[in-house]
Amino acid sequence: TSQISRFLKNSRSVPLVLESLEEILPSGMYLTAFDYDPPGVQVKGGEAQQVQARISVSGFAQARETLFLFRESLEKHPLFSDLSFPASNWVLPQDIRFSFQVSITQ
Repeated sequence: TSQISRFLKNSRSVPLVLESLEEILPSGMYLTAFDYDPPGVQVKGGEAQQVQARISVSGFAQARETLFLFRESLEKHPLFSDLSFPASNWVLPQDIRFSFQVSITQ
């Protein structure tokens, strides 16, 4: 039953994450891929460590300025932490295919 309980708790996180992304996503942008890694335990050097849930997202932005505003919103949002936004997202001034990873704070 603990596995079922953990699954249900994690399942509720995904709609909350998607709602939050939708709220801060500016017009002129859309998401094309979404991958959710649930929280868990990772063993490093013989020690077990709790790992936060993490998402990997890809998308499209019409302009660099819009992408910049989106990144700022992600950084300020209380649900998200440890944002990884690759430098390759900034190469083109428009018609940008971007990606990022971020941890989910719960």
